[in-house]
Amino acid sequence: MQKIFFIADTHFGHNNILNFSNRPFCSIEEHDECLIDNINAHVGKTDILYHLGDFCWGDTAKKQIDFAKELINKINCKYIHLVLGNHDPRTNSGQPKEDFIKLFNSCSPYMVVRIPNTPSVADIGHTKKKKTVLCHYALRTWEGMHGGSQGGNGSLGGDYGTNLPSGL
Repeated sequence: MQKIFFIADTHFGHNNILNFSNRPFCSIEEHDECLIDNINAHVGKTDILYHLGDFCWGDTAKKQIDFAKELINKINCKYIHLVLGNHDPRTNSGQPKEDFIKLFNSCSPYMVVRIPNTPSVADIGHTKKKKTVLCHYALRTWEGMHGGSQGGNGSLGGDYGTNLPSGL
């Protein structure tokens, strides 16, 4: 059965993230290898992985895109959807770089997806799909939140309602 996973803020290749986020690694290479190993240990080839932004780092957009290709080739999962974060490559006008977004099955700053078999009081006895709103940034409100939808975010976690934890 196909499973759905969420992860955010991997910051592959971002040396400073080790200090900024107190990540317990001696080097960014060790960090990146551990994250890829953890993803591959939990997420199967046909599962779906939603990445909630800040995928990887590069000194230039070209280096970042080339590095992203290299990383995606190491991840076993073939269904990776990206919700854009503030460190994902963009053009001077703020639009996502075309070569970058092509690497993912879908790519958007905001996604509304339906997650099957998510439990809620209203779902007992039913196999419904729950509306789930995904954004890199914590949203104070989101589409359908008063009707039982859930929100998931990366960067700025907070207790604003029913938020999904992201991470493997």
